[in-house]
Amino acid sequence: MIKCAICGHENLPGTFYCSNCNSDIVLGKRKPITDSRIEKAILEDCLEEVGGEESLALKVPPEMPVKEVVNLMVKHGKCSVVITGKERSIEGIFTERSLLRRVCNESPINTDKPIREAMLKKPVVLKKTDSVAYALHMMEVQGYSYAIVEDDPIRVINIRDILHYIVELHPSLGGFDKVLNGFKVAVLKDNTLTKEDKELINQIGRNKDLFYKAFSASRRIGKLDETERITKETFLNSYIPAIKEISKEEEYLTLDETSLLRKFIKIFEQNKDYF
Repeated sequence: MIKCAICGHENLPGTFYCSNCNSDIVLGKRKPITDSRIEKAILEDCLEEVGGEESLALKVPPEMPVKEVVNLMVKHGKCSVVITGKERSIEGIFTERSLLRRVCNESPINTDKPIREAMLKKPVVLKKTDSVAYALHMMEVQGYSYAIVEDDPIRVINIRDILHYIVELHPSLGGFDKVLNGFKVAVLKDNTLTKEDKELINQIGRNKDLFYKAFSASRRIGKLDETERITKETFLNSYIPAIKEISKEEEYLTLDETSLLRKFIKIFEQNKDYF
């Protein structure tokens, strides 16, 4: 590990900039933080921001037979299992790649052997306070497609979890589409909606550029946090109050856009329990 001269954080060998403070490790000088909102979030957000309940690790003892482990993976829809010993110690990890390389690659194939003989031993284990950038760098350098996070409970974050996290950071990557479409489906379940409101909600996809515009304006004037992700919770609790403020500012929206946005906001607030 290479220790940063500025903050003392231990980095993986081969890195140029500290994954904790973004300083130049070779020169021992601070590197200016990027202006990109997504890059800044990746550098500053901790791994506890990535992955939900689906990232909770499936844990098995080292003596369990491979075939039983595989059956558990299929049953729970997991791509990996963490092998734990006494006092929750992490002894290894078994993934789909492990199955191919250490089980199916043998002749004859032996699925009765204990998982300790097929697992990857002593895998890199990250802390929940490590940055997303640190995890990405570890995956790149070590050639992994996952990161074990020493949390309570233990979690396994894969590339898909990180891609989902990145998508939620920016509307143009699909985060907004997912939230708006989800809200549309949920709101249309309300049988008390007027015909006019139903028609308006059905057109929400055509008006997403309006939401993007208000979203960008809300960030520009500081009504939304620079790195806040787009989820249904932040949409209702942060975004809606922010664009209510934006709708009062004539310099950001036209009168027609303001009127349309306020109609959407009214429906959202009246039907948020459906979401």
